[in-house]
Amino acid sequence: MGDVDQVAEYLSSLPKLDVAYISVPTRPPAEEYAEPPSDEFINAAFQVFSKRLPGTQVALLTGYEGSDFFAGNNIQDEILSILAVHPMREDAMLDVLKRSGRTIDTIDELVQAGRVSKVSFMGRMFYILPPRLERR
Repeated sequence: MGDVDQVAEYLSSLPKLDVAYISVPTRPPAEEYAEPPSDEFINAAFQVFSKRLPGTQVALLTGYEGSDFFAGNNIQDEILSILAVHPMREDAMLDVLKRSGRTIDTIDELVQAGRVSKVSFMGRMFYILPPRLERR
């Protein structure tokens, strides 16, 4: 658990720490080699943090945060703005389109124009900005 021990050691040196979050990728990460750790590793990291950080709440951020995205008048621009910050699950995209009175054709146009890519991650489909369009 070398890296986890080093992080716990560093965190224990901080003067006041109320919460230490352990987070895993729930969307496609920026680096293709990055993969979520096993449940066993997450549990082991939780145990190390809990032991090494007495008085600090240790919390896991391992689940999907939901699909409550805002959709304004120009839905394509809104989608591109969301994707500039992070990938979006397909079900969340469909929800945004439905709430704005649009269909899947809206996102399909962006995909066909090369402005958005559709990728698979952990058995789910996501929409992302192609690397050349990210964070100009």
